[in-house]
Formats: sequence, structure tokens, C-alpha cells
Amino acid sequence: MFFNTHGWPSATRISTRTLYQYIDLGCIEHVSRNQLPRGKACPHKGFYTKHRHSRLKSAEKSISSRPQEVEDRSSFGHWEIDCIVSGSGKGSEALLTLTERRYRYEIIRKLPKQSAREVQKVFNSLERELGTKRFRETFQTITADNGSEFMRYDLLEKSCINKHTKRTSIYFAHPYSSWERGSNERMNGMIRRFIPKGSAIKHYSKQFVMQIQEWLNNYPRRILGGLSAGEALGFSLGV
Repeated sequence: MFFNTHGWPSATRISTRTLYQYIDLGCIEHVSRNQLPRGKACPHKGFYTKHRHSRLKSAEKSISSRPQEVEDRSSFGHWEIDCIVSGSGKGSEALLTLTERRYRYEIIRKLPKQSAREVQKVFNSLERELGTKRFRETFQTITADNGSEFMRYDLLEKSCINKHTKRTSIYFAHPYSSWERGSNERMNGMIRRFIPKGSAIKHYSKQFVMQIQEWLNNYPRRILGGLSAGEALGFSLGV
């Protein structure tokens, strides 16, 4: 598969509304709204309101207890996390996806299986690459769903270099409330353009996964004024 990692191919720009009008009018051959990644409307935020109360191990780990700077996306260093799994009967391999809330910077790692131990190994690897101080600055908070692979938050929060140091703070979204990790959910949908739902993730190499990560971080975004996540961030995380 060919990846264009150099942003817009030309200086020409058209609005999203105009593009959708062209598609609806049939001006773009062999393209319909059903083929677009965001072609269908998402459920309203209140759709699952009755399920919003989480049974967490401790109340301070609820998303409701996150610092205000996480809510308003005013600073870098606050992430959302999830796992993309293989199709039923197609192996245990999974992808761990991390999305930074302010700049939508993406980190993707292959997992041999979807487990707390494998997630911890990724965190440990990232900490060793960045160093404890930079890891703590980069991953100030991480918001997860209630999957079992994230429930050992005590292990994820603890530094693998200095056992007495806390390297991050984990928070949990309410059950059935995927919009509370909306940036990560959207990025997962974009990853599915390259690895369709139901695929066997074992068939995709680490190199291919890193190409997806690079493509996502060089993709121009309207929410960033046409800049990519890498451009808006202004420096490389080196991971």
C-alpha cells in the first residue's frame, strides 16, 4: 500500500461542504458517502446516558476527576488509549493506540495479545526510550476505557526505572461512553482504512504499522488549521 506522508499534494484547497456536495452530485466517479470513513452520523453524546456510571476500583480514577487542563485541551501531554483487536478466530494479536488530545498525535504498537502485561511492556519500552522525566512530561494523563488490559493501572502508573516514581496518571471513561475518548475513537477509525475490521493483525508487520502511524501524524487536519499533528506539535517525540 502506498502512503503519502508529505501532506497536501498541492496548494489547492476546497471546503469539506463542497467536497461532500461533489460526492452527492456524482462528480467524483466511484465514490459515495457510504465509502467515506465518517460517512454515517455518530450517536449523540446522550444516547447512552443511562450507562454512564462506572464501577471503578477508586473514585479518583474516574474521568470526572481529571484535571481541567485535560478537559479543555489547553496543554500537551494528555492522551486517550485503546486496543484494536483481530477478527474473531484470527489470532490474539492486537494494536495498542495512543492519541494525544491537544494535537491528535498518534502512537501505535503491535501487541502479541490484548493483556495488561503486554500494555505494561509497551509503557516500559516507551519510558526507556524517553527516560522517566520526559515520559512523565509527555504522558501526564492517559484516559482508558474499562477493558481488562487497563485495569492494573497501578502497574501502568509506576516507573519501570525507579519503582518509587509515578510516571503517569490513568483515568477511566464511563462504560458505553466512547465519545469520552472521541479523539482516539476517530483515529482508530482512520487506522481501519488500512487494517479493516475483522482482519488478522498478525498479517501486518511492525513496519507497516509504523507507516500508518507516520501517515496519521503527517495528515493535514482542519482542527489544527490545516497543519498535521507533527507540524502543530513542533517537535518529534522520537517514538
